[in-house]
Amino acid sequence: MKYLLISLLFLPSFAFAKVPSIEFVPNDQLAAICHKQVPEGSSIYGCFWGSMRRIFVAENQDEQDKEFVIHHEIGHYLLECADLSRFKGLGSTFNSTWNDPKEAAADLYALYKMNLQTTSPDNRAFFKKADNGKFVCH
Repeated sequence: MKYLLISLLFLPSFAFAKVPSIEFVPNDQLAAICHKQVPEGSSIYGCFWGSMRRIFVAENQDEQDKEFVIHHEIGHYLLECADLSRFKGLGSTFNSTWNDPKEAAADLYALYKMNLQTTSPDNRAFFKKADNGKFVCH
């Protein structure tokens, strides 16, 4: 938990002002809270509710996984109105299991924030714009 809190301290000032609240919930309740149909044998680890300005995260995960899920969901918020067709590398630089470009972009954003993957200069510039709120819907 200490690592997670320290990492969250390095979110951009814009994010602290605007990001929805984060709630940890029991894993077995997350799908119902998020109103998601989860296929048999699959799991859900978090969701972002824009209208409620809330992020829900499954509580029974290790700290690094929780951090990834939080950054992923913040990525959804920050990239909400981004033109992802201009984003470079969706699905090519990251072995994402998502078919949806928004999910793949949120994964890449989380990896970028956690310094877990080398990011091209173009993508770094794109994510810096996201950190500054350029793509948030108003």
